[in-house]
Amino acid sequence: MTDGQSLIDKPKNPAAESLRRMADRIERNAADGFGGCVVIIPPEGAGAPIEMLTICDQADIAQFYANINARVQARVSELQDQQARSQAFRR
Repeated sequence: MTDGQSLIDKPKNPAAESLRRMADRIERNAADGFGGCVVIIPPEGAGAPIEMLTICDQADIAQFYANINARVQARVSELQDQQARSQAFRR
């Protein structure tokens, strides 16, 4: 960023945008309570982020982590399937 360039003119970073979206969601749902959130941003070109917001402040913490785990495991399975298919074509 040059001295004359403002933050408004700065190009948007996709990873930072995911975090901003989550911050906006937290703010919009503040009245409903905050039960936790997660934003997992893979390296560029490696798929979509995993974003989850729990808005109940009485949330079951074990369930919160189970939901994160399930989403990560689903993504791992997708990637393993893609890798297996791409390796099959190479043979």
